Amino acid sequence: MAAVHSWEPNLHIVCGIEGCSRNYTNFFSFKKHVYRKHRSCVGKDLLAAAICEGEGEDNDALSDDDDGVNPTSRSYSESYSEIDDRRFVAVFMLKSRAVYKVTEVHLSSIVDDVSALLDRKAKYTKNKMLDIANTFNLPAAVCDELTNVFDSPVLTQPFAGFETKYLQDKFMQEKMGLVVIN
Repeated sequence: MAAVHSWEPNLHIVCGIEGCSRNYTNFFSFKKHVYRKHRSCVGKDLLAAAICEGEGEDNDALSDDDDGVNPTSRSYSESYSEIDDRRFVAVFMLKSRAVYKVTEVHLSSIVDDVSALLDRKAKYTKNKMLDIANTFNLPAAVCDELTNVFDSPVLTQPFAGFETKYLQDKFMQEKMGLVVIN
């Protein structure tokens, strides 16, 4: 964002981190604010702060602690958040454009290639899981559910809703509080 838009006269950024509603017209003032007020959200990369709000939630469902819960009855999907996943995709695309200066054409090609790679890996993993299910004579309902999981858009279409710059910017504005007026 800094590399692309920081000197535009009509730049407008709403912080949005941890519910903060501060407005900035200068990227470097915004950056200074983030480091001063939201240091706990900032790791190695300023852009990671945009997804900080979704981190730190209860992720104990995946812990190895002996909490007295039967591991077979534990729900491992409880810790998954689709909005965090979408924020991660948005930050990936923003970093690609602003930090690494990837053009829209190249970013589109990267997105297509990554999507194809993830789709291939999901199909491979699904087939392996179905082979295991068949080896142990698991019911057809289990195999159907495995198929549904591995065919879900979460795995097969990770960039859905981010196909164009307009959709990317719209998500960043509505869900992350990052506003850039062109």
